[in-house]
Amino acid sequence: YYRPSPPIPVHTDYRLRKTNPILGALHGEKATAYDLVEEMHYLYVRVVKARNLATKDIMGSSKHYIRLTVGSHSTRTRTIPKDLNPEWDQVFAFGK
Repeated sequence: YYRPSPPIPVHTDYRLRKTNPILGALHGEKATAYDLVEEMHYLYVRVVKARNLATKDIMGSSKHYIRLTVGSHSTRTRTIPKDLNPEWDQVFAFGK
């Protein structure tokens, strides 16, 4: 079933117009390209390392990872086996 779109009103003006929006200049700053993009809110979490972790198996080694939970979002670092001083250096971004 085909329904044609309504006609464009004759009084609609599509000419270019000069505008002067307040962008980054709110705090006396110079406007940048980032001012033209909608602001996104994220919580960034950087997991760096752990030290002197306890062993949890009989052989004296463990597989370590970190679980991060923010609200209903959950994720984890990669698993590092056989290291009681693991280093991840991973960054996670949780959206609002």
